[in-house]
Formats: sequence, structure tokens, C-alpha cells
Amino acid sequence: MQRHNDIDESAHKFWTIYAKEAEQHDKVLTETWKSDMDSTLIFAGLFSATVTAFIIESYKKLSEDSGDATVSLLKQMLAVQIATSSQTGNDLSLPAIIPATTFVPTASTVAVNILWFLSLACSLAAALCITLVQQWIRDYLQMVEQYSEPQRRAEVRGYLFSGIEKWKMDEVVEFIPTLLHASLLFFFVGLCIFLGPISRAVVGAVVAIVFLCISFYLVATFAPFFDPSAPYQTPLSLALWRLRHPQHAFEIKDSTQPSLAIAREALATHPLTREDSIQRKSQALVWAYERVSGPQELENFLGSIRGPLQDIHTRDAWGGAFAVKLTIKTVEENIFSLLETTFIGGDFEEQRRRAIICLNLLVTIISQQQDPLAGPIINPDLDVLRNSDFTLKRCIRRWLLRSGPGYGRNRDATA
Repeated sequence: MQRHNDIDESAHKFWTIYAKEAEQHDKVLTETWKSDMDSTLIFAGLFSATVTAFIIESYKKLSEDSGDATVSLLKQMLAVQIATSSQTGNDLSLPAIIPATTFVPTASTVAVNILWFLSLACSLAAALCITLVQQWIRDYLQMVEQYSEPQRRAEVRGYLFSGIEKWKMDEVVEFIPTLLHASLLFFFVGLCIFLGPISRAVVGAVVAIVFLCISFYLVATFAPFFDPSAPYQTPLSLALWRLRHPQHAFEIKDSTQPSLAIAREALATHPLTREDSIQRKSQALVWAYERVSGPQELENFLGSIRGPLQDIHTRDAWGGAFAVKLTIKTVEENIFSLLETTFIGGDFEEQRRRAIICLNLLVTIISQQQDPLAGPIINPDLDVLRNSDFTLKRCIRRWLLRSGPGYGRNRDATA
């Protein structure tokens, strides 16, 4: 009986953990989809209204204008009157006097209306897809969250989420902006054709803007193929990535995975070369160090850097970053400045902890230069420091000269 209860308790704990992790995952996923869909829906609505205003003026040219028909009819009546009043009017036939008036829209007019109606259709289709996705998200969350018992919720969530993955809902969400991009392309091309017969100067300016937009879109589309760390991408990038993996440009461990996001994660967590690893860690060290302000933040930074320095790549990154970009002298001065704050006054335990952090970091840096396996000291002592190498003794001597008799008082107090 006790064993059965233990099993039930363990199972309940597992399903509780699963439900909690699934809830956090679904929250991030659905909020991202909602945010994307909301902004896309607003743009689709505004753009549809803009295209509709242009269509109202362009579609009239597909049929004969009533004013033009009236003018043509008046011309014909006048021609008939002139012919009948002339001496040779009896010799003329009516068809020769009245020309044919069959209306045929120009090719440019037909092309403009085709492009603009396609643009409107794509924009409205995107709006429809967005409303459907929003409804699917609401239904998914409602069906999962209606159960309070962890195992029941986990089972329902697992079943529904497997359907999301099997039916590629994430790809559907990624495809929707493509409709708006195509809608913009149709509209811009139609606008250039529409302005062509009106003014060459105006159409030239519009073509220049359209050319820049298309060029930027193409650069953003193909940028991940040349440098996966590039932040630029379009829905077309994701589609092309799945069709053709750029394995000729770089190698990843999971090269069969067509997802651009997973490829970027693999390259970020598993650098291809040692130099890449050192460079990234060096950038991280410099970025964190440059944002340190105040003694407390400096103490937190110095106290946290000792552990990463045990890694050989981080040590090389530390030397490369601070020896070249910031110089070790700058870091050393900041360490001594932090040490000086331990003799101003205040809580003794806090001062002691801060002093140990600074000395540990100094010992770690210098010892790693001599012996990579040497670890930091926990309780610095003058006898140990006297036996250290010249560089460390110089650092400690500078600290003692700056601190004055305070160090002795603190040691007496500790004793």
C-alpha cells in the first residue's frame, strides 16, 4: 500500500513538472504568435484600405466612360449633319460617316487592375488567415487550461501539441506575412505602370524607391545563407533554407535539420574553431565589463569571473579582451579601487568578503599564467603572499601601501 502511494505521488510530481514546463513553453509560443498576428492584422487592414482607394479610380478605366461616349455621339451627329448638308452628301453611305465606337481598354490599364486586385486579394487573404490563427490559439489554450488535474492537463496538452507539430502550424504562421509581402509587390509594380503614362519624373522617383525596397528585401532574404548570425531574414529565407541547406558554407552537427533557428543555435553553442570561441567569450567579457557601474556591480562582476577563468578558452578570451581592448592595467586599477572601499568603514564581514573576492581574482589571474591547474586562495595570508611570484607581490604591495594600517587592524579584529 505504501509502495503504491509512493508511485502515485511520484507520478503526480512528474505530471506537475510536465504541466508547469508545458505551460511556460505554450505561454511564450502563443504570446509570440499573438503579437505577430496582431501587428500583421493591423497592417493588412490599413493596406487593404489604401489599395481599395486606388482600385476605385483604376477600375473605371476598364469600361467606357459615359462622358466620352456622349462626346463621341455628338461628334457623330455633327458629322452626319455636315454630310447631309453638303452637295456630295447623297453619295456617302452612313457607315462611312459614322466610325465604329467599340471600346477596348489599354493593356496598361488591364495590367494595373490585375495587379491591384491581386494585391487586395492577398491582403484580405492574410487578414482571414490571421483571424483563423487567433481562433486556433484561443481554442488550444482553452482546451488545455480547462483541466486543473496535472495528469489530465498534460495528456490533453500533449495530444493537441503533437497535432500542432504534425500539421506544421508554425510554418502556417510564418507563411502569412508572405501574403502581405506579395501584396506589396503587386501594388508597387501596378503603381509604376499606372504612373508611366502620366509623368516620367514621378514614375522615376517611385521606381527608385521600389528598387531600393526590393534590393533590401533580397539582401535580408539571402543574408542568413552567407552569415547565419545575421539578424535579417524573411519568410522566403525560411522556405529556401528548408529547400537547400548551405552546407558548403559551414558545417553543423545536426546538418539534416532544416530549421534555420536550430542551425543558428548549433553554431552559437558549438563554435567551429577555437578562435571563434575565444572571440565570442572575449566580446561577452568586454560587454559585461563596460556596463559595470559602482562598487557593488564591480564586486559582482569580479566575484563571478573567477569560475569561468578555469576554462582555457575563457582565459584566452580574458587576456585578449583586457590586454588589447581594455588593458590589464585598467582592470587592476579597478580591483585596487574596490579594495580601497574595504577600509572606508562599514560592516566588517562585508569588507572582508569584498577583499577576499579581489585577492582571489588577482591570485587566479596570475596563477593561471604560471600553472593553469592552480586554484584560487580562499583565505589570503601574508605568508602565502610573500612566497608568490614578483607580479603578485607587486600587486599586494600596492594594495598594502594604499590600505595603510587598516589591514593590520582588520587582521587583529579577525584574530
